[in-house]
Amino acid sequence: MRERRPSQFEADATHFMISSDSEKEETEVSSELGGESKKEEEEKGEEGTAVLAPESEERRESLAEVSELLRNADRLTVELYDARIAEAGSPEEIREIVKDLNTLLELREAEICKPPCNHLEDMKDKGKKGANQSYLLRLVERGRELAGVYKPIKGEQRMARKAGIRDDTQAQRELLTFLADRALELGVVPPTVLRDEDKGIGSVQAFVENTDSAAKVRDRTGDPEGSVKIALLHFITGQQDGHRGNVLIDRTSQKRRWAIDGALSFGAAVHDEKGQEVTPVLEVNSKILKDVGDISEAVQAPILEIHLKKFLGSPRRQESLRKAFDFVLGDEAEATWNAFMGKIKGLSGEKELPRDYDIETARKNIVAGWMQEHPELKIKKIAAAA
Repeated sequence: MRERRPSQFEADATHFMISSDSEKEETEVSSELGGESKKEEEEKGEEGTAVLAPESEERRESLAEVSELLRNADRLTVELYDARIAEAGSPEEIREIVKDLNTLLELREAEICKPPCNHLEDMKDKGKKGANQSYLLRLVERGRELAGVYKPIKGEQRMARKAGIRDDTQAQRELLTFLADRALELGVVPPTVLRDEDKGIGSVQAFVENTDSAAKVRDRTGDPEGSVKIALLHFITGQQDGHRGNVLIDRTSQKRRWAIDGALSFGAAVHDEKGQEVTPVLEVNSKILKDVGDISEAVQAPILEIHLKKFLGSPRRQESLRKAFDFVLGDEAEATWNAFMGKIKGLSGEKELPRDYDIETARKNIVAGWMQEHPELKIKKIAAAA
């Protein structure tokens, strides 16, 4: 097993505490981080060849590279939470934010469980389908068992059949999707961090127990608010893998929805050899967005108003999330950020999500963009057919 690098949470002084007594409630929050400011339904999209990096081509990141990546991810996460805490309207709201952050801290810092526990279990052994290699990572924190879905970067599908998604960035996109969710306070993405484990650095998302895939649940009427929040997240992040299998539904009577697998979000624009745009930036392929067309304005309007208004009214949250875009997307960050903000501003004041969303056109755009990015595979396919 590879030795786990210390997190920035451990390396620097980060303290979150809630205290209260019978006469008053006092909330103390402080952080200091490196001197920085605080069948169709279950398929993974269109048919395509999953090209994984051969074992011989594996590249071991240096300790410095890993440490820097984890440090930056931790710093950006805490910075966003600092902004949310500073803008919270009540001690109760602060408590909820700190509780959420504590879950992240546990997921990030918990030790792997010791034998006889098998700490790394292949999700495919549990009947979970997916193009990327994924594992159930079992952890222990203060004697309490935790579990997360671990997706190492080196196990990601290469040349995924989605447009504008660079190789070796899907784990970081999982994190960015989570940060976008929390920046808008939607709360539909399970806690997500980056960790360095046996198979290298990757994303770890809290495993949500007692849930079923939305693809397997016939009754889709429960938790309409959750469905709208997920559709909103898919729309603004350009989720290209928004099938119902990537939505989990709580088995309880509440039927709460969770959005998972945000790795194929924030796609860049793709242009052909003549410079014509084939796939627009943040193109979205989401059945959830299509489904919410049946949900009334009375449900949709308050959700759009509350979450968009809060984000647009917070320069601090925007600045923090913009840094995360730079961290994950590099040279593509500016165009993607502008499109992201354009979508949010365009929805501001609207009563519902776009009714003119055309999932078939979106699919065609994504396939066309992918083929434009990988013409050599198109040639091979045509030759094989001949």
